[in-house]
Formats: sequence, structure tokens, C-alpha cells
Amino acid sequence: MADDQTGFGMADDQTGFGMASRPVARGQAAPGPAGPDGPTAAENLRAWEDDHFGDDALRIDGKIEKGHGSKLHALDDAEKAEHSALEQLVEAENKLAQAMAALDAARIHHAQTVERIGVHHDTAERAKSEKAGRDARAQTKAQEKTRAA
Repeated sequence: MADDQTGFGMADDQTGFGMASRPVARGQAAPGPAGPDGPTAAENLRAWEDDHFGDDALRIDGKIEKGHGSKLHALDDAEKAEHSALEQLVEAENKLAQAMAALDAARIHHAQTVERIGVHHDTAERAKSEKAGRDARAQTKAQEKTRAA
């Protein structure tokens, strides 16, 4: 649960890795298989890396070092595939979070624009109705001209 004052909460220890819970920034992680309060893909990846490489593994910008001689190269093919899949899931969750943030921003912008210019969602219906009214008036005028002639 998130602490309303700090915006940070602790994820439940349901990672399956037996690792201690890590803080999760509110609104930063897309819901994963464990639900909105479950561990993120990044947390699962970090727990997997800590389990396989140790807490002291060399990291560059928070990512495990992959160069020649790194601990990553000592893994068997199945473990490398699992690590790669976890990295891809982190990337997908990050893209999803960015897309959700962009969607939220677009919705806010739309609502502000609608409010500012006074347009409502029934604009199309109103336009159809007004066109029908103009058409009916034009038809009536045409009929009057025909009768007058």
C-alpha cells in the first residue's frame, strides 16, 4: 500500500524469490501479473540478478554489466534466455507506463480544451440537427418560390 504522505509504498513480498520488499514509486509502475500492488518487472529482474549474481554485481546505470568476462556470460543458455525475457518485460512495462502517461496528458489536454472553448461531445449531433434545419428551410423556400411562380 502507498503511504499518502511520501508517495512511496512497499510491495508485498510475493516475488517468489524470497527477497525483501523494495519501495515502489506511486504511479511509476504498470500493474504486472501480481496486480497493481505486486512487484514490477524491474523489481523481479533485480531480485533475479541479485539471486544469480549477488548484491555486489557490477552495474552500470543500474543495469548488470554485460561486457567480456561479466558474470552474465557464465550463465547457461536457459538462464540467459530467462534474464533476457525479464529485461524485455522491464522495457515493455516502461513503454506501457510512458504510453499511459501520454494518454492521461492527452485526456487532460482534451478536457481543458473542451472547457475552454465550450465544445461538448454532442457537437456532431448539434451540427447534424442544424444542417437538417437549414435543409428544411431551404426546401420550404424552394417550395414557396415554386408556388409563387
